[in-house]
Amino acid sequence: MVEQCYFPLKNKLSIASIADRFGLEKTGGDAALEILDVVRFEEAKKGAITFYDAQRLKNRVAKTQASACFVRRDQAEALADYEGALIWTERPYQHFAQLADLMFAGWDAPFDGSLLIDQNTLDPSVKIGLGSVIANNAEIGSNTCIGNHVSIGPGVKLGSNCRIHDHVSIQASQIGDDVVIWNGSAIGQAGFGFVMDQGAPVDMPQLGSVIIENNVSIGANTCVDRGALTKTIIGEGSRIDNLVQIGHGVKIGKGCVIVSQVGISGSVDVGNYVMMGGQVGVADNITIGDGVKIAAQSGVHRSIEANQVMGGTPVMPILQWRRQSAFLARLSTKRGNNV
Repeated sequence: MVEQCYFPLKNKLSIASIADRFGLEKTGGDAALEILDVVRFEEAKKGAITFYDAQRLKNRVAKTQASACFVRRDQAEALADYEGALIWTERPYQHFAQLADLMFAGWDAPFDGSLLIDQNTLDPSVKIGLGSVIANNAEIGSNTCIGNHVSIGPGVKLGSNCRIHDHVSIQASQIGDDVVIWNGSAIGQAGFGFVMDQGAPVDMPQLGSVIIENNVSIGANTCVDRGALTKTIIGEGSRIDNLVQIGHGVKIGKGCVIVSQVGISGSVDVGNYVMMGGQVGVADNITIGDGVKIAAQSGVHRSIEANQVMGGTPVMPILQWRRQSAFLARLSTKRGNNV
């Protein structure tokens, strides 16, 4: 679902006009119905358009309430009971992305600072540094301190007792109380989302948001991308170090500790009280259970069950990784095998 408080709908299109615009055939549904949103398959409601791709859905049951759906003809059987309009295409995700870009045109435009907040409307306890730019419809809680040259975009909500340090950028975000964001961090910018179309990348508009819960600390020069059509969530009490990359649609639970130079790819679900050492890399669309600990420089390519201690690349149980490392060290020092 598009966060229309940040990304307003610019172009309403009927189902018939959508099919015509892309030169596609359609069957079923109400051709005159106007589409008002672009939504993921399983979350779509009436008035929205979605797309179906068996591989992306991992062959889960194909049920949606969307009014229209881009779909390939060879996957039509999965939507046999679907009551909305089917728009036939060999590239459902690509056409979905192009339509989102059309309907929500300007989603990638920077905040130009033309409409600024009247500081007299803020609580007197709020402090704002030199050169900071705050949109007129942003909300800032009491006792919050904003440093120099901070940019806070339209619709952003900042809680009470927050500390936002110099040169921070915040867009499309809702931030709780007692949050600290250190110098140079970027919160709520577009995620790295695209689809390959005939050998070239096509951007998937990033139309979601970021939620940072209470009592979170985010280090300097860390990036937290907003979701494409979902929320990126940083759970209460978590601590994130400098130079960390949190991809779009990631969900991080409560009380997590993430050390410098960790990179978490899109749509990863991290449980509560997880710890990641420096330079851990996490592949997309996996789940890391509660209480997991991951050693520095590990490569996480698969989901991990709760309360495991892991290390290595590819990641494995920590004792197995230590045994393998010790074995390789002994092997390399044997006569004739010096390296």
